[in-house]
Amino acid sequence: METAEFLNKEVLNNARCLVISLNTSGVVYELLCPWGEWSVDSIRIGNPLPEALRAVLNTTPQSRQTRFFPYIYLDETQVVDVHVSTHGLSRKVILRDVSEVHRAELKYQQKAHEVSLLLEKQSELNRQLEIQRTELERAGKAKSRFIASMSHEFRSPIAAIMGHAGLLMQHQQGAEAPAAIQRASWHLLTLVENLLEQARQGEGVTRLNPAPVHLDSLLEDMRNLFTVQAKAKGLELFTAGPPAEIALEADELRLRQVLINLLSNAVRYTREGRVDLDVQTKDGALQFRVIDTGPGIEESDRERIFQPFMRLDTGQQAGAGLGLHITRQLIDAMGGKLELDSEPGRGSTFRFTLPLGAVDAPGAPPDLLKGRSVLLVEDDPDVLAIHQLYMQDLGMQVHSVTSLPEAFALLEQQRFDLVFTDLHLETGSGKELLQYVQGQGGDSRTILCSGSGVAANWREKLGGIADEFLLKPVPPERLKAAIIRVLSAP
Repeated sequence: METAEFLNKEVLNNARCLVISLNTSGVVYELLCPWGEWSVDSIRIGNPLPEALRAVLNTTPQSRQTRFFPYIYLDETQVVDVHVSTHGLSRKVILRDVSEVHRAELKYQQKAHEVSLLLEKQSELNRQLEIQRTELERAGKAKSRFIASMSHEFRSPIAAIMGHAGLLMQHQQGAEAPAAIQRASWHLLTLVENLLEQARQGEGVTRLNPAPVHLDSLLEDMRNLFTVQAKAKGLELFTAGPPAEIALEADELRLRQVLINLLSNAVRYTREGRVDLDVQTKDGALQFRVIDTGPGIEESDRERIFQPFMRLDTGQQAGAGLGLHITRQLIDAMGGKLELDSEPGRGSTFRFTLPLGAVDAPGAPPDLLKGRSVLLVEDDPDVLAIHQLYMQDLGMQVHSVTSLPEAFALLEQQRFDLVFTDLHLETGSGKELLQYVQGQGGDSRTILCSGSGVAANWREKLGGIADEFLLKPVPPERLKAAIIRVLSAP
């Protein structure tokens, strides 16, 4: 590019330019500033160029082609673009002031560098968050496995205790000891479920296992369970229930858990007077009320008492402070709403309603179960013995084993009308056994039983291989009803 053409372009661009003419010795003999006033202290006529510009010239060959060198520092603050052109034996050096542009670019580069560092930090944070999320998922799964295992470990022995107590009650009519053992087992199971329910927090909806509930038996158990405690404090305990034909479909364990929690609190905090459990029909539903003549609850405390581990007393009474928190959650899960009426010094009333169930359907033909063959697989010998006795009382031919290899061996030898297996076995899983039964292509019906809380979504997870699921403990009436449903289904 010719000097004049370049200068014209720079002038049009309003650039600050300095044209330096050099003689053959490299000494400045002319300075020209085409636009505006601009001078450089280190460049004077009669003097050689500053060292930075001499270094540029030394790298530029003698040719008519204009050479371009961007961002040359004249000093700490002045930055120029340098154009060098040769005309015969002389040279021209054109400086273009780009100090502001360069500073802006440096700021941009600094910002870009800072953004890059932030992105690297963000990427590292994302990586750490992903690691933590993975760890939380792993911990959540471990927690779920632990809760399922603990539920199974607790429910199995309690189921055996309740089952044997029930058999003793059948054979020793009127005996108080077996009934007391069974009531205490329900109470123990409720305490265990309270702790497990708290541990399940954050896992989603409370799992329910609805079935017909015998209200007369339920109220009698509540009365017998708390009569001794009430008498020990000088309290009167009353229970009142609806007509016998009223049917309720609910999770009996959860309902017992709720009533035991409410009655325990009522008896614990009432110093004199009475405690009532009143169950009546109201507006097409069943209303439960637990009424006491205790100290009552202040208006400001009526929401606080439902928080976990919250207790209004100062440690004078036993309890972990979980009962009311879990009770409200369970009632919500069952489709009800827990409400409180209280007056300080006059007592409290906790009430909730549950939808009524349909009247029980007619029973199965008396010979439906008689002689039917069942393969019973259970690794807990006490639970195995109870379930075997229940099934034998129904007239069924029971083949009992405690492991998967034994079960597989029997299935290879004969066909069974029903395969009834525990889900968690020491030698494997009942799921594996039912998959084997399904793979045989026969018409055996199947029931899974477990102490772990998978009842609510068992059809989603296990419905492809199991016809029914039962949650321990399994009362004989529920066991009979489940077997009838399974064997009478088309």
